[in-house]
Amino acid sequence: MNNYCLGKNISQLRLLEGYSLKELASKVEISLSMLSQIEHGNANPSLKTLEAISCALKVPIVRLFSETQTVNDLIVRSNKRTSIIFPESPGLEYEVLTPNRSSSLAMLILTLKAHGSSGIQKTKHTGEEIAYILEGNVHLVLDNEEVNLNTHDSVRIPPGITHQWVNVGDDVVRILFAASPPRI
Repeated sequence: MNNYCLGKNISQLRLLEGYSLKELASKVEISLSMLSQIEHGNANPSLKTLEAISCALKVPIVRLFSETQTVNDLIVRSNKRTSIIFPESPGLEYEVLTPNRSSSLAMLILTLKAHGSSGIQKTKHTGEEIAYILEGNVHLVLDNEEVNLNTHDSVRIPPGITHQWVNVGDDVVRILFAASPPRI
């Protein structure tokens, strides 16, 4: 997906919520100019900014990347998945498996390249996540405890618990996620 489509989706969702550019920029705590640039496809918003926008618009972050709004499309073909890559987190990629962007549950595959991580800092969410390690070994910082997970291990991450995924090895790690409510 290009920045123009992302911006167009944000603009449409903003208008559906009845927010002016100024109102949404204020809620998201970014400048009016930055929001305008994002909506026109002239800026690459950070993950933090996209999370704030999706929260303010009351939609899962995946909805910002949705190229179609068809609710009858119940299949996501493996070659048609939406991939989400964040410039500030090299070595990290999400593949969206959930076809219905308005679903109360999201399924994703997180791929961490060798020595990649889910970000510089630990994150936390208001929803619950279940993760299943499809491939590789990964280091998980869960709250203030550290644990290593291997292929076929799984973990529940309760709401409000800080966590960070780190691939300390030389091989790719792939993790299947179910998140409710959707956060990506």
